[in-house]
Amino acid sequence: MPSPSSCSLRSLLLLVPLLLPACKGDDPPPASDETGSTGGSTAGDPSATSGMTTAPPPTTTGVDPDSTTFGPGCGPDPCAEQCGPECEPTATCIASVWMCECECPTTDTGDTCSSLDVELDAWVDPSKTPALDCGSLDPTNDATEWQTAHDCILNQLMGSGLRATWSLDAGSDPYQYGVGARLVAMTYEISWFEASSTSTLVQYSCDAIVPTPDCVVDVGQMCLTCEGQTELAILCEDPR
Repeated sequence: MPSPSSCSLRSLLLLVPLLLPACKGDDPPPASDETGSTGGSTAGDPSATSGMTTAPPPTTTGVDPDSTTFGPGCGPDPCAEQCGPECEPTATCIASVWMCECECPTTDTGDTCSSLDVELDAWVDPSKTPALDCGSLDPTNDATEWQTAHDCILNQLMGSGLRATWSLDAGSDPYQYGVGARLVAMTYEISWFEASSTSTLVQYSCDAIVPTPDCVVDVGQMCLTCEGQTELAILCEDPR
């Protein structure tokens, strides 16, 4: 007859197969990669995720960096066409914006600056009192016409606007004079203009214009003096 201890051992051995299913634990958790995403999903599972990341493809501007471009995104250089065939262009493209500078040859028209008459008329134009034209005299006018212009200038200088010019014989220096007066912003201004053979046109201011002492008005002799003469500006070169 078996001993009690043998029966107990045999009973335990018979129970082990029955207990194993009950003692089996859950499946171990699926492994995870360094990115934190989980594996073990099947390809057919719509909820499956992937732990792989892909950088977006590099963007392209569609502009080839060839000889027809000046910097990325600028496109063809338009400056040569804008400046014209006779000019030398300088092109710069910044932030896709072209900036063109054109150096073109100057054309000598023979009239590099305005004449004395034009400068005088522009100066008297703003006058509140219209500038009376006392004449434009030259050696073809007779002594009476010169005297009339002389008297007109002195009469108008009593506070009214005026303009007058006179030219002298060839070889005189200066060869042309002009007188102007205007009322601007309640200020009465008098100017004296001289065009000289040194190719300059100069404007002066005058405190007053008075008859020249011991001078007789005649052709080429206006006999007027600018008192308190102060140079205002060299208006231009080569006024002829």
